[in-house]
Amino acid sequence: MGGGVIEAGLVVKGASGMAGELGHVHIPMAGLLADDQPIPRCNCGFVGDAESVASLTGIENNLLPYWLTQFPDPPPDEAGRQVRAYGEAGDEMALRIFEQQAMALGRLFTIAANYTDPSVYFIGGGVVESTPAFRDWFMGKVRETPCHAKNRHDWPALQLCRTWTWLGRGELHCRLWPRFRHGQAT
Repeated sequence: MGGGVIEAGLVVKGASGMAGELGHVHIPMAGLLADDQPIPRCNCGFVGDAESVASLTGIENNLLPYWLTQFPDPPPDEAGRQVRAYGEAGDEMALRIFEQQAMALGRLFTIAANYTDPSVYFIGGGVVESTPAFRDWFMGKVRETPCHAKNRHDWPALQLCRTWTWLGRGELHCRLWPRFRHGQAT
């Protein structure tokens, strides 16, 4: 999982180049995890950060091991890398995993909205490559998380972006960026 903040087409880097590293923001786990589910641990050592849930590593190390104990006929061992295909096929366990990921992203975006007030969130990764029906279901689950940003009553736009291009000089470009510049989301 990665994250960043773009302002006026430029990546906000911060003093040490780590500004906008949204994956390591701690998110509330109450109501996201099952009652007996362990709090996820990130590879960075944090517990309960967004990446510990909403990444492929989070699936393999945290979510899948728990959910495999909850279903009588779990998928084969290589399911960690194939869980998206299971989700697209409607597998109940895979859908639970992706629901937790969507909730984690929704909570992360809510936290980020309180200090960045974005006009749009661009989302990449595996969900972009999934079937349209699964993508729509997943994005709907992300949007179900209330956006409690101060003075904000609606969600910023959520836009899937397949291709990011590094332009140099701290500029990052998504092919959709021009439509969202200066808050002109369409």
